[in-house]
Amino acid sequence: MQCIITSMGKCYLIANIRARDHKLFRALTNVVPAAVSKFRGRILVMMHSPDLRKGSKDAKDARTLLVEFDDLAAARSFYESSEYQQTIKLSKGCSVVDVQIVEGLDEISLVPRVTPDPHLEAKGTPQSEDDLVDLYRHHSRKEGIEGG
Repeated sequence: MQCIITSMGKCYLIANIRARDHKLFRALTNVVPAAVSKFRGRILVMMHSPDLRKGSKDAKDARTLLVEFDDLAAARSFYESSEYQQTIKLSKGCSVVDVQIVEGLDEISLVPRVTPDPHLEAKGTPQSEDDLVDLYRHHSRKEGIEGG
């Protein structure tokens, strides 16, 4: 089996934020939505105290921010913008932030790995019942199946 992954072009910025000075941090969070909107982003998650299933004790009190962008260029432009960079500078004293930009997936599917069969390629697509019988016999001999 091989895995086929189709990228859908959407990108996501994921920030895990651990605030130290909650009052200053709250003031900074009011700036982020306007910057996100300017770069055509959509805030999908802005959550305090997520349901942590695994991780460090510090992560228990973290906030999670998940922002969707139409493409990688828009996500990077947002992150590198003066608005967001200013927020990063100001937040250094009041929080610890981990930020990732990841590409979204449209589809992940497992499909059988197909090895080209020289016999089939030489004969082309079976056009008649005789062609199908011939193809069956060829594969039966090749696979050691009785009756082929």
